[in-house]
Amino acid sequence: MQAGGASRGASMTFHSAALILVAEDDPDIALLVGLQLKRAGYAVAVVETGSAAFDRALELRPSAIVLDLALPGEDGFAVLDRLQSDPRTRGTPVILLSATVQESKISDGLARGATAYVKKPFGAEDLLAAVTAALSPPAPAGPA
Repeated sequence: MQAGGASRGASMTFHSAALILVAEDDPDIALLVGLQLKRAGYAVAVVETGSAAFDRALELRPSAIVLDLALPGEDGFAVLDRLQSDPRTRGTPVILLSATVQESKISDGLARGATAYVKKPFGAEDLLAAVTAALSPPAPAGPA
């Protein structure tokens, strides 16, 4: 189902079956991310620590994970490594969310298996575009 129009939030696609796990320790950012995803029609679960992110990913089997890099305890890179090494979560798209803008950190996250990297501060459009792209099926391979 699509809602359109020229107002804010136009061209919103609803994804009733997609659960997004958000791992963010800043309550204001977690609330903002959750609201943006819910407005776009996603179901959302929020956790505040790295270990909780991994545990909830195993429990909930989300469609995608929005993962802050600076989490208390186990940081986002450690969580990403665990997600990628576990066959139950390896295929789950992970969108990294961080204020870190160093190209080496971005490259490292993508090399470790992240699907996308969204820099804080971010616009709703950037976050939603990354989640939508992560959930989109890959384009069929063209003729060889």
